[in-house]
Parts: sequence; structure tokens; C-alpha cells
Amino acid sequence: MKKTVLAFIVIVLSACVSSADYSSLLDNWVGSSQEVLITSWGDPAEVSYPVPGQELWTYFQTSPSGAEFCQTSFTIVNGTVTDYTFEGDNCE
Repeated sequence: MKKTVLAFIVIVLSACVSSADYSSLLDNWVGSSQEVLITSWGDPAEVSYPVPGQELWTYFQTSPSGAEFCQTSFTIVNGTVTDYTFEGDNCE
């Protein structure tokens, strides 16, 4: 229940953050289960397996015009988010 509430709060707050705060927002996902991530972010656009026992889930966001994008990847180990990376000019 706590993780579901956390996911809801993160979604609400994500609408209010700037790109400078995106990393802080993603920090909240570290330690969350992959189920909570899917509930909030949906299924990843890509899944890769960089090393045994590790999954890399990647999500893409584009602006309405398609001119700006953000690629966010979460590292999943044993069903838990352990790290993230992002790049792009539309990471908010």
C-alpha cells in the first residue's frame, strides 16, 4: 500500500518538476518494485539484459511536436529498481 501511495505522489509531482529536478524525482524510484514501476510508467518500450540477473527497462517520452525527447532507463535487479539513467532535452 505504501508503495502505491508513493507511486501516486511521484506521478502528481512529476507534472510540476523541471528538468533540473528530474534526477531527484527518479531517486524516489530506487528501491521500488518493478510492479510499482509498471503501474506508474506502464510497460517499458525496451528491455535489455546487460549482465546476468540485471534488466534495463527503457522508456521514451516525446514532446507533442516530436522535436524534444527524453529516454529514461531503470536498472532492475531481483525485481527491484536499483539505479536509473536519463538523457534528452524533454526530461521533466
